[in-house]
Amino acid sequence: MLRFEASQLAKALQKWLGNPGKLEPFERLVYGTIRGTPMFLETEFLSLAQAIESFHRLTDDTTVMNPVQFADLRKSIAAAIDQRCSDPIAARLKEAIRFANEPSFQARIDALLGRLPSEAVVKLLGDPQAFGQALRQTRNYLTHQGGKVQSHVVTDTGELYRMNQKLHALLRFLLLTHLGFPPELVLEPVYNQASRRTLL
Repeated sequence: MLRFEASQLAKALQKWLGNPGKLEPFERLVYGTIRGTPMFLETEFLSLAQAIESFHRLTDDTTVMNPVQFADLRKSIAAAIDQRCSDPIAARLKEAIRFANEPSFQARIDALLGRLPSEAVVKLLGDPQAFGQALRQTRNYLTHQGGKVQSHVVTDTGELYRMNQKLHALLRFLLLTHLGFPPELVLEPVYNQASRRTLL
């Protein structure tokens, strides 16, 4: 049980109420997870976005540059960091370059969509470029709360629900085609299931 003085409670309430809405995105993420309320949409979206990224990572070993060359480059950069900086900034800089040879989130999305017939992508997602931008920007916004809201960030509850259904459909379609099912065989069932859920 928490014990505090009345003045501490007053200060906490004043701070909380003095910034209405500032922590709302954080509240939606935390309490949506804990209480399973409609705010769950944000956490569902983040899980689906992570699943998309993981699926690409597990099924594609593409790197930005040759891994051997990158390892040499990384050693050189790390040595330069050690000469110019001390911990903790040196450790943070070296950690920042650790995954620099991996494709960006946007590159992963583009690569996954490139595996699929373009007509199937349009049927499931609409405009693939607009979908990719919304996916990336919304994921970045929800992951790094407090940042600038970019033009394609999805914040409307209904739109986020529909985005989640598209992500479910995309993941099912990617998995089924990865397993060898012909796209023309699985497109309609996946699309019909996503359409029924979107109408809810």
